[in-house]
Amino acid sequence: MRTRKGFTLVEMAIVLVIISLILGAVLKGKDLIANANAKRFISEVRKWEIYQWAFFDRMGRFLGDRDASGIIGDDSSDDAESDMKNYSFFSNPPDDNKIGIGGNTFYIYYGHVTLDNKTHNAILVCANADCSQSFKKEAVVYLNAFDSMIDGSAGDDGDVACMKEAPSDISDKNDWIVTDNDTGSKKDDCDENSKAMFYIF
Repeated sequence: MRTRKGFTLVEMAIVLVIISLILGAVLKGKDLIANANAKRFISEVRKWEIYQWAFFDRMGRFLGDRDASGIIGDDSSDDAESDMKNYSFFSNPPDDNKIGIGGNTFYIYYGHVTLDNKTHNAILVCANADCSQSFKKEAVVYLNAFDSMIDGSAGDDGDVACMKEAPSDISDKNDWIVTDNDTGSKKDDCDENSKAMFYIF
């Protein structure tokens, strides 16, 4: 009779080690992709802040502050999109107020927030055009990475926080403006119940 040979324990152990290495590489690759996406999100949001300060340096007012009151979105004529596209010193102005990262689309708005009776100019980031949807789990990772980069840690303290309720009075979406966003003292941690992140700049 012909004898049949199976795998030895050593061969099985080698196969298991190889499988473990492959799985480890796949998981590490996912972590690297997530980290790269978080860094890209930070860079993209900061770019919208750079637009504001570049415009302020040239024009003496912010994008979306046509009456030069110092407050973005406090006047019906405020239109950040037109301001950005009508001045030629922006070499490559964005076509819209959306950024896509890792399968997520984020909508960027300029406006102001009122906290403890004090008004601050802010950049708002939403998961959809009217800020009515909550952020997905992986999007929250990006928000917290941004919060940590600006404030030193993720949470509701500092210049970055989230809101559980949609911001009020998002004007004509083409203006890229939130005209009135009175958050009171409702600064929340960023999580899967958040409707918007705001960054006071």
